[in-house]
Amino acid sequence: MRESLRPSYPVRANDDGTRQLLQWGGTMVGTGLLAILLLVTVLGGYTRTGASTNAGWFALIVALMCLPFGLMLLTLGVAKWIRNRGQGSGIREQEEASSEPQDSDHRLPP
Repeated sequence: MRESLRPSYPVRANDDGTRQLLQWGGTMVGTGLLAILLLVTVLGGYTRTGASTNAGWFALIVALMCLPFGLMLLTLGVAKWIRNRGQGSGIREQEEASSEPQDSDHRLPP
């Protein structure tokens, strides 16, 4: 019963959200760029007054929502990644220390 409460993926001790920021920031920027590409090529383009079709307006709204927020997430992720690279030796020591069995890890099987 207790085994089902544990996550099915390995949890690292130094998981501070950097990978998630990079992953979701890249996904959102990619989505925004795809929306712009579709707007210009397939969905009728745009003029000084906006998009030419209803689908074009939707693509413009998606692009204007995804690009700023995605760039913010991506920038934060890159900054955290650079910071973590600078603290590389400390992180490796933490991983090695967390991989050693401790008293609390010696539980009876369910």
